[in-house]
Amino acid sequence: MENSLKKNNQRADKAEEKLSLLMVIRQFYPLIGGTERQAELLARMLRESGFTITFITAKLRKEWKRIESVGGLKVIRLPSPKIKVIGTLIYALSLIYYLIKHRKHYDIIHVHRADYDAVVTTPLGKLMGKKVLVKLACSGPFGDIETLMKSPISGFALAMIANADKMVAVNEDIKKELLKVGYEKDRILMIPNGVDANTFRPITNSQPSKKKVVTFVGRLHEQKGLDYLLYSWKEVIESFKMSVSSFELHLNLIGGGPLKEKLVTVTEELGISKSVHLLGSVNNIAECLQCTDVFVNSSLFEGISNSLLEAMACGLPIVATDISGNAELIQDDYNGLLVSPGDSKSLCNAIECLLKDVKKAKKLGMEARKTVEERYSCQIIAKEYMEIYRCF
Repeated sequence: MENSLKKNNQRADKAEEKLSLLMVIRQFYPLIGGTERQAELLARMLRESGFTITFITAKLRKEWKRIESVGGLKVIRLPSPKIKVIGTLIYALSLIYYLIKHRKHYDIIHVHRADYDAVVTTPLGKLMGKKVLVKLACSGPFGDIETLMKSPISGFALAMIANADKMVAVNEDIKKELLKVGYEKDRILMIPNGVDANTFRPITNSQPSKKKVVTFVGRLHEQKGLDYLLYSWKEVIESFKMSVSSFELHLNLIGGGPLKEKLVTVTEELGISKSVHLLGSVNNIAECLQCTDVFVNSSLFEGISNSLLEAMACGLPIVATDISGNAELIQDDYNGLLVSPGDSKSLCNAIECLLKDVKKAKKLGMEARKTVEERYSCQIIAKEYMEIYRCF
């Protein structure tokens, strides 16, 4: 009884501590993708709760500052010259030096990808008596584990990362991949991504319009299944031409990436270039979503899609592929529609359904917003991480 009370008192004392976290992520601001946005969002929530946060990242461009404040978050950039292999080695050595030199100034290390950052950080953290948490960003062929498996030092890398105290999987497939390569079940935590539900929120558009906008947000990469989306869009346009509808249809693709030129070519070949708009990266994603009628996620693989969460938070009717991550957010015909990945016809039918059936679209959008409020707001997710940190 006395020991139990002592442990509870120790935990209570620790909960009151101002814990200091190192967040290690090789790519960070101003290069912002899904993982980077999640890291920044979590850090902001933790800082508001009294945590001290320092980002350790790579100085990938000469003009970037070595140390700066980004939205009140301290960012330290380590040398990482653009020289294949050598650049990675210099960054790794710089990371080792920093972790050792500043070991008295942080309590916990949170690594935001299972990559070479984690390979360096996890065994070193263990040697120094630091707790290390590694969050995996994605599953499948483009995911963390599969990428490590393709590395020339895959066996060594996986063995080093096994030193982490906790591994965070954002979807079920990531958890399965971790178990498959031998990680212990009791060290794997299931925590999804979160979304700022105050920034991303529904707005009321009282003015009916004949203009119908379907939006995709994400990296223009083969992982996102954009070829299938464009083929399905051609079918949507042809279907509406045959009906009595006079809707003006637009497909907005928001984001940059290596497939941009190819996608432009495909739209021209399909004869749909006038209705497809490649908008690149935008600063006002929330506003773009709030002017959208249907949101579509055509991905072949995901972690937990930030853009899907943001669209749900905006109360949009969703069409998403039935893959791990998406299927954990969307319950088919309840808060969105799920279709088979790589199936253009099913994708077309679902988009067409939500464009034509306004009542159904509104109901699904309301349930999507409710789902976010109950489970995926950034405040809820931050509390889960805080509980883990304080129980270390």
